[in-house]
Amino acid sequence: MAAAEKLKVAVIAAVLLILGLGVTVLKMRAPASPSTPPVVAAAAPGNGIPEPERTPAVVAPVKAIAKAPTTTSAADQFTGFINFADGSTVELLGLQTNPSSESRWWTADGMLCGTPPHRGEPPSEFDTNSGRKLVWLIMRVNADPNENGRSMKVEVVPSLSSGVSVYSGTVQRSIEATALVSASATTAEVRVGMAAGPWVNDEIYDAATKKSGATKTLEGLITNITIGEEDGNALVGATWIIPPTSQRDHRITAMAGEKIVPISRSTNKNFASKYYFDCGKGEITQVLFQSRPYEIMAIKNVSLAPTTTPTHVSISAASAQQ
Repeated sequence: MAAAEKLKVAVIAAVLLILGLGVTVLKMRAPASPSTPPVVAAAAPGNGIPEPERTPAVVAPVKAIAKAPTTTSAADQFTGFINFADGSTVELLGLQTNPSSESRWWTADGMLCGTPPHRGEPPSEFDTNSGRKLVWLIMRVNADPNENGRSMKVEVVPSLSSGVSVYSGTVQRSIEATALVSASATTAEVRVGMAAGPWVNDEIYDAATKKSGATKTLEGLITNITIGEEDGNALVGATWIIPPTSQRDHRITAMAGEKIVPISRSTNKNFASKYYFDCGKGEITQVLFQSRPYEIMAIKNVSLAPTTTPTHVSISAASAQQ
């Protein structure tokens, strides 16, 4: 074998050994080039066909294989704060599980922290058992979520409870959320939503004609709309079934001509709701069933137990209905 051929084989074998691949399982072929004639297989000796001139094979340089990053980018790294488009900010101060037996608090990445300001009494663990545990989260907002028409919601995914209870406290504008999760869960996703945009009418009920019709973004089912009076206040009754997966904020508003009548209180039993308004029955001209989307941010990989090293917690926008 010619010296050049031996050198070529040695180079290819060396490259294959560097890659950790057996030389018998990998076949390499030099790429065809307009300036390089194709390599023709050598004829067997004695067939009378001259052997063509061989062109040395070109070995492409081996490129390092990029590895997926093991940490989140600086842009997605959760620093403890959630900033919403309306200017409001929510801070996740700490969490714990099964507060009746757990006195420690930790941050989203599992690092122990001091006791965050809260109401001072742990939530009830009425629905916990050997297969479940209660997650208790303490947050703080820079503005009351009920001011300026804001609404706030919190979800824990995956959750075994039908929903998350949210308590608006008076201690440094604290927000407390609870959820039931599997006892074996080590991490969870916490979704925080803020709604502050304009409302759209899902359904308009006309008091004079006693008829209604959906307009846009109708979500759920609204039936049995009535207008009555109780203790001098107008009473609107309705059955409003909203899907549990809804990512929209909902409200009901009464109109007295061009004037919006504020709701004073409401009750709900088996999806049958009663809404009380500060006006007489005869003053109401329309009842508006309205909704608007939440802006939802997802905090991912939140630790459900304290850890010795911080977990990588990220934050990103969650998909929501518009």
